Amino acid sequence: PLTKRSYLFITSFSEPQYDDVLALARRGGFDTILILQSSWSRGTGHYDINTEAFPGGLDALVRTIKRFHDDGFRAGLHFLSASIYPPDAYITPIPDPRLVKDAAATLAAPLDAAQDTVTLDAVSGVFPDTDGGYMGHGTDIWIDNEILQYQTIVSNTLTGCRRGALGTAPASHAAGAPVAHLMRAYGYHLYNMDSTLLDEVAANFARVANACDIDMVYFDGSEWLQGDHWYYNARMHKAFYDNIA
Repeated sequence: PLTKRSYLFITSFSEPQYDDVLALARRGGFDTILILQSSWSRGTGHYDINTEAFPGGLDALVRTIKRFHDDGFRAGLHFLSASIYPPDAYITPIPDPRLVKDAAATLAAPLDAAQDTVTLDAVSGVFPDTDGGYMGHGTDIWIDNEILQYQTIVSNTLTGCRRGALGTAPASHAAGAPVAHLMRAYGYHLYNMDSTLLDEVAANFARVANACDIDMVYFDGSEWLQGDHWYYNARMHKAFYDNIA
C-alpha cells in the first residue's frame, strides 16, 4: 500500500532547513520525505556524505532522519544506483579497472604525457564520434591509470585529447598498451555488474542506508545499464536489497 502513497521529494536540502521541510510535509499531507542524492551524498560509488549540507557527516544525516521519524514521517534516499560520479575514489585519482568498458583497442605507437593525438590499433567495438552530452556514451578512454577525453575520432585516430582527465595523472604509455572506452550513461560512468564492484558499491550505499534506518529507496537511472535491462536491473536491485538491513 505504501507504493501508492505520495511523498515529498526534496531536491535541495541541508540539515539547517529541517523545520522548513517539516512544515512543507505537514502542509502537503505527506507521510514520507525523500532526499535527492546531491543533497545527502558527495557522489555515488563510495557514497561519502555531503558535508556542505550535513557538516557533521553521517552522524548529521542519521540525526536528521531520526528527527523525521520522531516527528511521525518516513524518510528515504534518492540515488542514481548504477552510477559512479567523480571525484569518487573509484575514478579519481586512479580509475578502477572494474568500470564498464564497451570498446577496446591497443596503442599503435608510444604516447608521451603531453601528446593530444592518439592512434589506435586492433580496435574492437565502437569508439563514439562525439561526446554526445547527457544522452551520449561519452569520449572518455582508459589507458593504464590515466583517463583521456578526446574531441573527435577519424580513421582510428583520436584528436584533441585532454590528458589526465577527471583528476587522473597524465603519463607516458608504451605502444601496444591496452586502451578502453569507458561507457557513460546520463553523464556518469557505470560500474561493471559482472564484477565484484557491484557488491562493493551496494555495501557502500547500505552503510549509509542502514545507519539512517531509511524507509524508502529511489533507484533512479536504472533503466540504462550495461546490457539487457531485464537481467542487469534485477541483478543490481538484488545486490542492494541483500545489503540493506
